[in-house]
Amino acid sequence: MLAQVAKEFRWEMGHRLPDHPLCRNVHGHSYRLVVEIEGEVGDDGMVVDFGEIAQIVKPLVDRLDHSFALDPSDEVMRGFLRDEGHRTAELPFLSTAENLAGHFAEALWQSLASRKGVSAVRATVYETPSSSATVQVRRP
Repeated sequence: MLAQVAKEFRWEMGHRLPDHPLCRNVHGHSYRLVVEIEGEVGDDGMVVDFGEIAQIVKPLVDRLDHSFALDPSDEVMRGFLRDEGHRTAELPFLSTAENLAGHFAEALWQSLASRKGVSAVRATVYETPSSSATVQVRRP
């Protein structure tokens, strides 16, 4: 039997997009992440245990929670926040909803792809209650 399971996570994070006309200004969001795993139900009656999902995703969320996301090119904010002793999360990408969703989807896939029966993972990041981005990684 094919099934899909989902788990939700939340965090608060500041960021900016240096080259965006509006979002270049420092601001933040109350983010919501919904991760979904699709696959065959195993002999234990599960696709994957919710606790296992949390073990993969929670450390990633904890790293971002109540921090300021810094992309590689934002030297202005990096220097200021470092000098002022603020918590930062240095990311190898711009902190858009699309890139954050990809970050979580890839981490899940790396951890679960070898698990028998798992055929796809999806991560949806909500930047606001009405704005989200979803990335899916599926077995070829």
